[in-house]
Amino acid sequence: IDDALVTANGELEIQFTAPTDVHLGATGDTSNFLELTHLATGTATAANILASRGLSTLDRGASIEDNVAARLQTAVTAGSTFTIGSASFDVTGKTMNEIISEINNSSDAGVSAQFNVVTNSLELVSKDSGTNFITLSDDTGNFLEAVGLIAAGDTTTSQTAGTNAEFQINGGGSIFSSSNSVSESITGITGVTLDLVSASPGTQVEININRDIEPLKESINEFIAGYNAVVDFIEQETDSTSESATLTGEPGLQRFKSQIRQLVTSGVSGLTQFTSLPQIGISTGAIGIGTSAVTSRLTFDEAAFEAALAENSTEVEELTRGTNGIFTQLEAILDNAVLDEGDDTLDGFFAAKDNAIQATIKSLDDAIARGEERLATRETALRRQFTFMESLISNFQAQGNALNGLVSQLSANN
Repeated sequence: IDDALVTANGELEIQFTAPTDVHLGATGDTSNFLELTHLATGTATAANILASRGLSTLDRGASIEDNVAARLQTAVTAGSTFTIGSASFDVTGKTMNEIISEINNSSDAGVSAQFNVVTNSLELVSKDSGTNFITLSDDTGNFLEAVGLIAAGDTTTSQTAGTNAEFQINGGGSIFSSSNSVSESITGITGVTLDLVSASPGTQVEININRDIEPLKESINEFIAGYNAVVDFIEQETDSTSESATLTGEPGLQRFKSQIRQLVTSGVSGLTQFTSLPQIGISTGAIGIGTSAVTSRLTFDEAAFEAALAENSTEVEELTRGTNGIFTQLEAILDNAVLDEGDDTLDGFFAAKDNAIQATIKSLDDAIARGEERLATRETALRRQFTFMESLISNFQAQGNALNGLVSQLSANN
């Protein structure tokens, strides 16, 4: 080897004057120097070995169009635009860092992007698992080709597709999924989602499926808390013994409270084992008792509910949210009280009652205004009469004084 130099385009070149059989690298090499300098993929002649690419890496902080071809697969055409997935991008005046940021922030692109400083190329990783290829196209210009994502117009040559998950259930045929989270639509097991953790061909995994009733119990507890809050409010605001109660004697609220209390303690026809809420642990008064004379609040016996669910979950579901279930009927009562019939607007009983009260208040305000207007008119009339009477009295007094003077003169003359 006579010399090693860097060309004007930034490629590393090894020169020798006499024809020489030069071998790069050895079996025991542990360095990646030849790959980093691109000599491993360079062009060899009798006089030299020229690296396939320049040593200079892309300046990711400079405009992509200002980076010379030696830093990319080829120079980027000015005004290049491209599409990834269903997202379009324009590289005009942008740096590589800005382009990568735009790609990563686009949900329509569906990929994660990063720049590989070793290969001087842009790398994309699909956010969708499975064997799907990333959809790429250079719309105008050659940006994707310049950064190594498209090779000679082929958008898949540079891509390494993922692999679909493959598994069997109970010794059946192979089932394939593009996601490691496998839903019931693929497995056929209702209500079960399988999360595939790792591949272990030939190994059987035993799965025990148990009903998770914690979310269901949480929902019932939330319902009971809401029900009790409504009952407490009605009782507080309609208490005839409390001076602070603002809705005392309001029949609509009392009727509403009576309706929902009667419903949660009543039965559902057509069932054989569990026909009422107290039988599955939802009751008023003490736990296990359906009706109490001292309270309208609900309590929840979780143990009784779990036992009922384990014994006959179908009837528990029918009792609570079936076509004629307690919760279904309760929803109808609430809709009637809050919503307009056939509409989702807040124009039910309570809204109508509120409107009626507002109308009464307006009527009283109008009556007061009219009364005040009449009083003002009457006051004005009385003041005019008073002024007139005072004027008359003053005149009468003047005439009286004149008569008195006349009488005095007549008396003096006599």
